[in-house]
Amino acid sequence: MSYESLPIEITQNGGHHYRQIWRDDRAAVYEQRNAFGAFLGYEAIAIKRQEACRAFGRQYPAKELYPSSEDWGKLAVSVSDLDRAMDAAREFSSRAARRQSTHLKGADSSRITQGRPGSDRSATLRRTGTHHFDRVTVSERTNGRKNGNRQVTMRRASSGAAK
Repeated sequence: MSYESLPIEITQNGGHHYRQIWRDDRAAVYEQRNAFGAFLGYEAIAIKRQEACRAFGRQYPAKELYPSSEDWGKLAVSVSDLDRAMDAAREFSSRAARRQSTHLKGADSSRITQGRPGSDRSATLRRTGTHHFDRVTVSERTNGRKNGNRQVTMRRASSGAAK
Protein backbone atom coordinates (compact mmCIF):
# COMPACT_ATOMS: atom_id res chain seq x y z
CA MET A 1 0.00 0.00 0.00
CA SER A 2 1.16 3.52 -0.77
CA TYR A 3 1.19 6.05 2.06
CA GLU A 4 1.32 9.83 1.86
CA SER A 5 4.81 10.69 3.16
CA LEU A 6 5.68 12.75 6.20
CA PRO A 7 6.57 16.31 5.19
CA ILE A 8 10.24 17.30 4.98
CA GLU A 9 9.56 20.47 7.01
CA ILE A 10 6.98 20.85 9.79
CA THR A 11 5.99 23.87 11.89
CA GLN A 12 4.08 23.15 15.10
CA ASN A 13 4.20 23.43 18.89
CA GLY A 14 4.13 27.21 19.16
CA GLY A 15 6.31 27.93 16.15
CA HIS A 16 8.92 25.20 16.49
CA HIS A 17 10.37 24.19 13.12
CA TYR A 18 11.34 20.63 12.29
CA ARG A 19 13.43 19.72 9.24
CA GLN A 20 13.95 16.09 8.21
CA ILE A 21 17.66 15.33 7.89
CA TRP A 22 17.59 11.51 7.61
CA ARG A 23 14.97 8.91 6.84
CA ASP A 24 14.42 5.30 5.84
CA ASP A 25 11.16 3.35 5.38
CA ARG A 26 10.46 3.03 9.11
CA ALA A 27 12.21 5.89 10.96
CA ALA A 28 13.42 9.47 10.57
CA VAL A 29 15.50 12.16 12.28
CA TYR A 30 14.29 15.76 12.44
CA GLU A 31 16.31 18.81 13.47
CA GLN A 32 14.33 21.05 15.84
CA ARG A 33 14.63 24.85 16.00
CA ASN A 34 12.57 27.41 17.90
CA ALA A 35 10.54 30.22 16.29
CA PHE A 36 13.65 32.45 16.22
CA GLY A 37 15.77 29.82 14.44
CA ALA A 38 17.89 28.79 17.43
CA PHE A 39 18.88 25.12 17.47
CA LEU A 40 17.04 23.05 20.12
CA GLY A 41 18.01 19.47 19.31
CA TYR A 42 17.05 16.43 17.27
CA GLU A 43 14.03 14.14 17.34
CA ALA A 44 14.41 10.52 16.29
CA ILE A 45 11.05 8.98 15.45
CA ALA A 46 9.50 5.71 14.40
CA ILE A 47 7.18 6.53 11.51
CA LYS A 48 3.58 5.62 12.28
CA ARG A 49 1.19 4.64 9.50
CA GLN A 50 -2.54 5.18 9.27
CA GLU A 51 -4.64 3.23 6.79
CA ALA A 52 -7.11 5.00 4.52
CA CYS A 53 -10.41 5.56 6.31
CA ARG A 54 -13.72 7.35 6.18
CA ALA A 55 -14.65 9.51 9.19
CA PHE A 56 -17.34 12.13 9.69
CA GLY A 57 -18.47 11.74 6.09
CA ARG A 58 -15.00 12.45 4.70
CA GLN A 59 -12.47 10.12 3.08
CA TYR A 60 -8.88 10.27 4.41
CA PRO A 61 -5.94 8.78 2.48
CA ALA A 62 -3.40 6.34 3.90
CA LYS A 63 -0.61 8.43 5.37
CA GLU A 64 2.47 8.47 7.57
CA LEU A 65 2.18 10.16 10.95
CA TYR A 66 4.58 11.86 13.35
CA PRO A 67 4.36 10.20 16.79
CA SER A 68 2.00 11.86 19.28
CA SER A 69 2.97 13.13 22.74
CA GLU A 70 1.78 9.84 24.26
CA ASP A 71 4.23 7.94 22.03
CA TRP A 72 7.28 9.81 23.35
CA GLY A 73 9.81 7.48 24.89
CA LYS A 74 8.38 4.49 23.01
CA LEU A 75 8.31 5.65 19.38
CA ALA A 76 10.30 8.89 19.61
CA VAL A 77 13.08 10.56 21.59
CA SER A 78 14.54 14.06 21.83
CA VAL A 79 18.33 14.33 22.02
CA SER A 80 20.92 17.06 21.59
CA ASP A 81 23.51 15.01 19.70
CA LEU A 82 23.11 13.95 16.03
CA ASP A 83 24.96 10.65 16.56
CA ARG A 84 22.58 9.67 19.37
CA ALA A 85 19.59 10.66 17.23
CA MET A 86 20.85 8.52 14.34
CA ASP A 87 21.46 5.55 16.66
CA ALA A 88 17.94 5.88 18.09
CA ALA A 89 16.35 6.15 14.64
CA ARG A 90 18.22 3.08 13.40
CA GLU A 91 17.07 1.19 16.51
CA PHE A 92 13.44 2.23 15.86
CA SER A 93 13.85 1.06 12.26
CA SER A 94 15.32 -2.33 13.20
CA ARG A 95 12.59 -2.89 15.82
CA ALA A 96 9.92 -2.17 13.21
CA ALA A 97 11.60 -4.56 10.77
CA ARG A 98 11.69 -7.31 13.42
CA ARG A 99 8.01 -6.73 14.27
CA GLN A 100 7.09 -6.91 10.61
CA SER A 101 9.04 -10.13 9.99
CA THR A 102 7.54 -11.72 13.13
CA HIS A 103 4.05 -10.60 12.08
CA LEU A 104 4.51 -12.09 8.61
CA LYS A 105 5.69 -15.45 9.97
CA GLY A 106 2.38 -16.13 11.70
CA ALA A 107 1.49 -18.52 14.50
CA ASP A 108 3.20 -21.60 13.05
CA SER A 109 6.64 -20.26 14.09
CA SER A 110 5.90 -21.08 17.74
CA ARG A 111 5.40 -24.28 19.65
CA ILE A 112 3.33 -24.16 22.83
CA THR A 113 3.17 -26.97 25.37
CA GLN A 114 0.70 -26.94 28.25
CA GLY A 115 1.54 -27.75 31.84
CA ARG A 116 -0.85 -29.47 34.24
CA PRO A 117 -4.37 -28.00 34.45
CA GLY A 118 -5.87 -26.58 37.63
CA SER A 119 -5.35 -23.47 39.70
CA ASP A 120 -1.61 -23.51 38.95
CA ARG A 121 -1.18 -23.55 35.21
CA SER A 122 1.99 -23.03 33.29
CA ALA A 123 2.86 -22.90 29.63
CA THR A 124 6.22 -22.86 27.96
CA LEU A 125 6.58 -20.97 24.71
CA ARG A 126 9.64 -21.69 22.64
CA ARG A 127 10.09 -19.53 19.59
CA THR A 128 12.43 -20.39 16.80
CA GLY A 129 14.14 -18.07 14.37
CA THR A 130 15.16 -14.46 14.99
CA HIS A 131 13.16 -13.59 18.10
CA HIS A 132 14.05 -11.83 21.32
CA PHE A 133 13.79 -14.90 23.55
CA ASP A 134 14.96 -18.44 23.02
CA ARG A 135 12.55 -19.59 25.71
CA VAL A 136 9.92 -17.82 27.80
CA THR A 137 8.14 -19.43 30.73
CA VAL A 138 4.70 -18.10 31.65
CA SER A 139 3.12 -19.09 34.96
CA GLU A 140 -0.37 -18.18 36.10
CA ARG A 141 -1.76 -18.44 39.63
CA THR A 142 -5.42 -17.86 40.36
CA ASN A 143 -5.17 -17.91 44.18
CA GLY A 144 -7.92 -20.54 44.39
CA ARG A 145 -10.58 -18.26 42.85
CA LYS A 146 -12.28 -19.02 39.59
CA ASN A 147 -11.86 -15.56 38.01
CA GLY A 148 -9.95 -13.54 40.56
CA ASN A 149 -6.49 -12.18 41.26
CA ARG A 150 -4.41 -13.67 38.47
CA GLN A 151 -0.68 -13.32 38.65
CA VAL A 152 1.22 -13.87 35.40
CA THR A 153 4.99 -14.15 35.48
CA MET A 154 7.29 -14.18 32.43
CA ARG A 155 10.88 -15.27 32.88
CA ARG A 156 13.69 -15.63 30.42
CA ALA A 157 14.94 -19.19 30.68
CA SER A 158 18.67 -19.54 31.03
CA SER A 159 20.39 -21.12 28.08
CA GLY A 160 23.96 -22.13 27.48
CA ALA A 161 24.12 -20.34 24.10
CA ALA A 162 25.59 -16.85 23.95
CA LYS A 163 23.25 -14.12 22.76
